[in-house]
Amino acid sequence: PRFSHHREVLMHRCHSVFLAAAIAALALMPATAWSEDISGEWVSETVYKDGSSTKTIFEFNVDGSKVTGSVLSYMDEFPILNGKIKGDKVSFIREERVRDRVFSHLYEGKISGDTIKFNVTRLTGPGRNSKFTARRIRQ
Repeated sequence: PRFSHHREVLMHRCHSVFLAAAIAALALMPATAWSEDISGEWVSETVYKDGSSTKTIFEFNVDGSKVTGSVLSYMDEFPILNGKIKGDKVSFIREERVRDRVFSHLYEGKISGDTIKFNVTRLTGPGRNSKFTARRIRQ
């Protein structure tokens, strides 16, 4: 009886502190706790100086943080290797075999809604690095 009021005040304060801590923890939770859904088909278009263009189709399948699928260009279809997604970032490797040589490209993208802005780094072989934007194909 004598301490019941103090106990109620203490319990209320503990509850309030716990609730505030839980809200703060959620607010500070890193973006890696979720990932964008990029499953499906995406397209990018490259326009050349002469006005001609080519399209590249990306087919993404996502299972947790693992990304699989393929890249279909005017040259061939290439499997996505070592694909990963974390928050709004996606990365994978595409390998191209020419005769007895393998050319590897690292794709690193930032996802924003229905677009992915990619930076492509050539890991092996000649050529330049590049940047492009892929857009989701709505069915």
